[in-house]
Order: sequence, then structure tokens, then C-alpha cells
Amino acid sequence: MIQLKSLLTESTGPSSVRQGDGRAAAKKDFRTIVLDYILDKANWTSPTIHCGFRECLTIPGIGEMVVKMDTGNGSKSMSIHGDKAEQKGKYLEWEINGKKFKDKIVGYANAVVGDKVEKRPIIEKDVVFAGKLVPHVHISVVDRKDKSTPALANRSFMDRLGIIVSPSKAFKATEFTGEYDPESTIGEVHGGIEFEKAT
Repeated sequence: MIQLKSLLTESTGPSSVRQGDGRAAAKKDFRTIVLDYILDKANWTSPTIHCGFRECLTIPGIGEMVVKMDTGNGSKSMSIHGDKAEQKGKYLEWEINGKKFKDKIVGYANAVVGDKVEKRPIIEKDVVFAGKLVPHVHISVVDRKDKSTPALANRSFMDRLGIIVSPSKAFKATEFTGEYDPESTIGEVHGGIEFEKAT
């Protein structure tokens, strides 16, 4: 790995390159390029949310779900529980707690389940996490009743929020308003979900 110190002490030296019209242009000193990049605050990133490995998110129109922050999950989409899901043309028709949804399919994720690969439709939903609205989150609707959480976050979702995960803590950034126990939730169809109250 190239260290920043070596980048700053070694110089490529001035040289010339040809532009499209044939004119010679001076090439920037490598140290100047690196320093310009570092000093430009638009390039700075920092974590904004410190959370536990298990937290709570809200999907408007459904309610709160306990979510596992899976830092090893590099899939194209998050997963949330659905009681039923069926692809019909370009749409996914799915249901949870008697409420029906029809969302446009925006792509597919290949999920490795045991020794098989499942092709899962991806839809987009807005998600609220730690008071922040995250629009157009890629989500796959799956049967998660045999899992300890009804939702599973992928790295892409965590990157969008600048999340750092503490592997030994739970509910550090959020609080689940319903009842939740990871062991007794396994096998419960709607374990770890607090549905929105009908208005």
C-alpha cells in the first residue's frame, strides 16, 4: 500500500502531455494533486451514526422493524420480511400483515442461500433510520420468519448513512417501541415488527 508520506515526498516532476488539439500542457506535480484533493472539504467523509449490530428502522406505510446491520452483506439490496411476494411482469406484488403493495421492479439480486443462488426482485422504498429519511433504498422482499430480525441491512445502506457498527451493542442509535427478543422471534411471522396503527 502506498503511504501518504511517500506520496508527498516523491514527485513525478513537471512534464508535458498533449491535449486534444495538439498543444502541450504542463502536468501537475503529483504532490500538488494529492494536497489539493486532501484539502478540498468536498472529498472529506466521516461517520455520522454510531450504532449497534441490531437496530430499528421505519418503512413508512408499514411500521418499525428490527434490523440486523450485516457488515458482511455486499448484496445489491436490503432484505425485509413479506408474508407473500409474487412477480407479475415488471412489478412485485407483496403483502405483509394483510396490507398489499405493488412496487416496480428496478433490478435483481443474486442471493446465496445455503448451496443455492436465489434471484430476488429489487424494489425501492423510503426508509427512516435514526431520524433520517433515506429515499429509494433497494429492498428485496423475502420470508424472514425463521430469522432473528425481520430486516437485514447491506453495506450499501450503511455507507449511505455513514454508519459505524459496534459488534457488541444493540439499539445504540435507535429504540424499538414493540416487544423484541431475538431468540423468541425466530419462527414468529411478525416478530420484531411494530406495525403502524390504522388511522
